[in-house]
Amino acid sequence: MRSFNTAIFLILFSSVCHSQILKVVEANSSPNIELKSLMLWLIDPAADAIWDSVSTIIDRNGTTNIAPKNDEEWESLRQQAAVLTEAGNLLMMPNRVQSGRVWGLAAKKLNTSGFLALQATLNKDPDLLFKAGEEIYKSCAGCHHAYANLEKSTSAISQETKLIFQTKINSNFTQLAKH
Repeated sequence: MRSFNTAIFLILFSSVCHSQILKVVEANSSPNIELKSLMLWLIDPAADAIWDSVSTIIDRNGTTNIAPKNDEEWESLRQQAAVLTEAGNLLMMPNRVQSGRVWGLAAKKLNTSGFLALQATLNKDPDLLFKAGEEIYKSCAGCHHAYANLEKSTSAISQETKLIFQTKINSNFTQLAKH
């Protein structure tokens, strides 16, 4: 009898857990992770990995440069850069697009800056990876400035935010060709 009660409990527990997981899937489309989860589970960790990978620390002990040291670290960052590159495409899926022009510009900038990070990892170029991290930050900051509070009007987007998203796709690809 005890094992029967345990089995019933496990069945009920798993069905409750399963129903919680289904909340992130839209009913009228193919399964997709909701936008907030996409940010938390994919985009934020990938961006953090890029941002944390290259830095210079200057203190009383001198200067310390931090950069990937071996093939495994570069490969790990390459995977994160690929996630960011494709995340720009994921953000443009019809069920995720937000109103206003900034959304598309930010998604495209994330795509191109992720690709810049990808090229940096392929070339094992810490300076280019740092630059890519800066561009990724601009994409994230501008989008969050415009959409973090989705209840505010997107027509009130500042001129500064609009300038951040003037994409430089041609210059990015020209720079990539040089590396």
